[in-house]
Order: sequence, then structure tokens, then C-alpha cells
Amino acid sequence: MSTAPPIPQISPAELHARLTAATAVSATTTPPPSTTPTISIIDVRDADHIGGHIRASTWLPSAALTPASLAALAARLEGVDTVVFHCALSQVRGPRAARAYAYARRNVVQEEGGKGQEVLVLRGGFVEWQRRYGADADLTAGWVRGVWAEE
Repeated sequence: MSTAPPIPQISPAELHARLTAATAVSATTTPPPSTTPTISIIDVRDADHIGGHIRASTWLPSAALTPASLAALAARLEGVDTVVFHCALSQVRGPRAARAYAYARRNVVQEEGGKGQEVLVLRGGFVEWQRRYGADADLTAGWVRGVWAEE
């Protein structure tokens, strides 16, 4: 039995740099025709979707992800250059969702054609993101310092 290759990771600093240079695309909108790179961030936290989120990210709880919803997401994000998945720590749900999305996307692309797309997982998840960028309202929306205070 073969295992799927791991989904590559992106550091919070690299994602920040890409967000600065790219056009962020919500999973609920159609990507604009552009020569500027496009990026979409998918937050798959469930009940732990508290204390903030990456600005311009789309919340799709992992508990609600199905093969049909992932195929629909892949179709909506056709034309987006990079899709980044994350959960709280990006150890289980984020990577699992990214792999399932990549599989669903491969099926959509085979049926409809399409350009390549980079699928990544945010290293350290939202915990690491908020540690670096939580207080930056341009990058993080709804951040609540008290939720993330380390004891």
C-alpha cells in the first residue's frame, strides 16, 4: 500500500511575504483575471475557530468537509495560483484537508482541464501565525490577545 506524499509546508513569514505580493482570493468569490499571483487561505479549524483568523481567509470547518464540498471548492478556486490550508497547529486537520483537496482537485482538473496550482499547509497553523502577526490588524482579523496569552 502506498502513502500519499506529504503536502509541502509554508512558514508564516513566507505566507506573509506572499500575501504582501499577491491578490488574496476568498473561496466564495471568483478569482480576478490578473497577472498578479493569487492566493487563497482555507482555515479548517472547528470549534477552536476563536481568537482571530488570517485576514481574507475562508473558514471551512474540517467537520463539514466532504468529497462533494472539496470538489466544489476545487472548482471555485480554479485559476488561483496557491491554496494554503491550516488548522490550529497544522498537524492533523490542515494537512488532511489539504491532501483531500489536492485529490479532489486532481479529479476536477482531469474532467475540466486547468492550470497547475500549489497546495500548501501553514507550518505551525494559526497558533504560530497569531504568535507572529496576531496584533497586526492588516494581517489578522478579530485577534483576541487573551485567548492566546501563554501562561
